[in-house]
Amino acid sequence: MVQRSIATRWRGIYSYDKTPNLPSSCVDTEFDMRLKLGWFGRFTGGIVDSAQGIPEPATIRGRLSGSQVSFTKLYVSLWVEDLSGEFKTIPGEKSYVVYYAGKFIEQRNRIVGNWEIRPERRWIDGEEWEFPGNSGTWTAEATSNLFDSANY
Repeated sequence: MVQRSIATRWRGIYSYDKTPNLPSSCVDTEFDMRLKLGWFGRFTGGIVDSAQGIPEPATIRGRLSGSQVSFTKLYVSLWVEDLSGEFKTIPGEKSYVVYYAGKFIEQRNRIVGNWEIRPERRWIDGEEWEFPGNSGTWTAEATSNLFDSANY
């Protein structure tokens, strides 16, 4: 098997699939992603969304296997949209997991794929909350092959 290496700095955009339960604040969102490459195609890193997205950095953990890229993204906090359309955090609650999968197009230093938040139910402050989940597409292009030890 050929050992592949990928860039450590990426610029991308994620989009939402159009569904009836989609909040109005869910618009195409640009992001910056940095990776720290490990052994056997594994990597860790972070993602920072543009102003349209979640206003805190997220951590990622994933793997490159052949041309397939997969990773999970976790925020520190659980973010929801309130009745006014603003993103709010719920203190003390864990983030939902965002699952990313894509294809690494080596000749173009590009990744194209899909993401998913799976539906779940939680009890928060004695009340049952139902999170319907969501999905969409994403693309990213390499901006550098050098590792930069940023704080995400």
